[in-house]
Amino acid sequence: MVSRTQEQIYSRRAVASENLLIAILAVTAGLAFTDRIGMVFVFSRIQEEFGLNHSDLGLLMAPTAVTWAIASIGLTYLSDWLGGRPKQIIVACVILFSLATGAMGLARNFTDMMWLRAIIGLAAGPVIPLVQSVVARSSSPHRIGRNMGIIIGGVTICSAAIAPALMNGLEAVAGWRVTFFAVGLPGVALGGILYILLGSDERDESGETRPMTIRMVSELFSYRNFLVALGGAALAMGNNIAFSSFLPIFLEHQVRLAPVELTTLLVVKGLAATAGTVLAPTLSDRFSRRGCLIVATAFLTLVPVALIFSAQNHLFLIPAIFAMLMSSGTIALMTFIIPGASVPLRLRTTAFGMLVAFGEITGAFLAPPLAGVLADRFGLPAAMWCASALALGAMIAATLYREPPRTDQPAH
Repeated sequence: MVSRTQEQIYSRRAVASENLLIAILAVTAGLAFTDRIGMVFVFSRIQEEFGLNHSDLGLLMAPTAVTWAIASIGLTYLSDWLGGRPKQIIVACVILFSLATGAMGLARNFTDMMWLRAIIGLAAGPVIPLVQSVVARSSSPHRIGRNMGIIIGGVTICSAAIAPALMNGLEAVAGWRVTFFAVGLPGVALGGILYILLGSDERDESGETRPMTIRMVSELFSYRNFLVALGGAALAMGNNIAFSSFLPIFLEHQVRLAPVELTTLLVVKGLAATAGTVLAPTLSDRFSRRGCLIVATAFLTLVPVALIFSAQNHLFLIPAIFAMLMSSGTIALMTFIIPGASVPLRLRTTAFGMLVAFGEITGAFLAPPLAGVLADRFGLPAAMWCASALALGAMIAATLYREPPRTDQPAH
């Protein structure tokens, strides 16, 4: 018979083990998105060397979105087809996208960069949905929202807080090519850590071990929240990529921040966004998930608007940072937490992959080139207005969700 003290020890060990897993997976997801978006922090130097314009920046983001989408749906489906065992896929993908990022430092021209960007998307695309599926299976029921928010928090702190400081600093000292080598290196080591930490893959705990079929996947379209999430993910991810792509250039050329001021603001913005990605999902564990999402998307609409006004008065940077704090839980709630609670566990990984794929192939693929064209024609503020319009669409989509159940039973 197990004593109360022994039970408490086992409980503490289980929580510590869960926390360690979540922390490592958050870093993994963060590196995947950093390798995707980090180019924007050194794009001004690449722009000078290769003679590129704002539209070219948008085009460089596009092949990553396409291959990200293809890999998201293909490899997450493969994981579910294998019975929900993503270990080997995650490890292989982390090593591949890290090597491709390092190879960006060897690019000879715009075409080389386009091909490498496509490879990064192919390898990094399935990582976040696969990581979220591991989190959903490994988390205590009352901590699912918080833990999935932490994963997106890892994405944000790595790509929006650490990356600008690290990459701008390295670029100033050693140049943009060495910067890519340095950013790619940690992922290779992380792949080995993940291989050990994830242990042996186990099939889905629901006992549904039969291979996935197209007929089973089509069941997803019978869930209202999944259908709403398709549109919401496209709009939210389009906003995220368009905004992130043009923010550094906007702050440098429109708000006219000095290099040190620019890096400092990007780090502060990243820290606020990281806190926000945990705040909204954690609150959604206690209150209405749908309500938290509506509030987050409302603030998301205001972020680019506040930044536009900051070009005339830097004091508007303060409400912009606050809006980032309040809005950064949008993607976690829109794409993972609410849909994940609305579909069967055996379909969850595929649902995540399909949502990411649809969001990438529509919003993330189309929004940056559109924002780039608008910026070249009407000025950089047009890229911010484009991001705000996409956020407004995401807020409308958020109102269409039904509050998901708090049990393992999905709601139609």
